[in-house]
Order: sequence, then C-alpha cells, then structure tokens
Amino acid sequence: MGIFIDGLKADVKKIWNAQIDSHTFNGLLPSKIKYVCFADLSKPLGGEFKDIGNDLAFYEGRNAQLFFYPTGSACEMPFHNIPHIDLEKIIKNQNPFCISVIKGKVNLKIEKDLNDPLVTIK
Repeated sequence: MGIFIDGLKADVKKIWNAQIDSHTFNGLLPSKIKYVCFADLSKPLGGEFKDIGNDLAFYEGRNAQLFFYPTGSACEMPFHNIPHIDLEKIIKNQNPFCISVIKGKVNLKIEKDLNDPLVTIK
C-alpha cells in the first residue's frame, strides 16, 4: 500500500508541474481493498457511496482526503493526504467519490488542463 501511495503522490506531483496532461495511473493494492475513495469528511456526504462515507466519518478531522475501504483491510494505513489534487472538483457530484479496486488493481484517470492550478482524479 505504501508503494501505491508513493507512486500516486509522485504521479500527481509530476502532472501538477506540467502545463497539461491526462493519463491513467494503474495501481496495485491488496485484494481485500474494494475501493479507493476521495472525500471531504467536513462536508455533507452524498451520492452513490454515501454509506461508505458514513463509515469513513470516523476519520473526520484528519489531514486526509484519500481513503481505502474497507478501512479494516488497509494495513493500518486507511487514510492519506495527496498534495496538489483538486478535491472540490473530484467530489463535486458525490462525496465520497470512490473508484472500484478489482482483483487488486485500480485505474485512476489523472488530468490537468492548461489553466488548472490543481490535478483532478476521475
């Protein structure tokens, strides 16, 4: 899991330093992890993954916006802070925004447009 986080942070930083980019970050995680979620737990929860958000609410107040779910399978590393991401844009339509992990593999579309100050993950 540490390798996944380090790789994602490095990839986001690289794109953040670029003027424009869009690609897929392919990550590997333990097979017991079902979702990678982005959330602002200080804001109202809603959308398709609201129930997961209710479980993540335990971590409100932590300096984090990425969460692994189920948290009990996250090797005591259930939450992380990923610098340079546009959390407002990521959770615009649903908070938390979760991406499925299938057989230990997850694909995150990472992009930044010319005038964007931060990176978006889809």
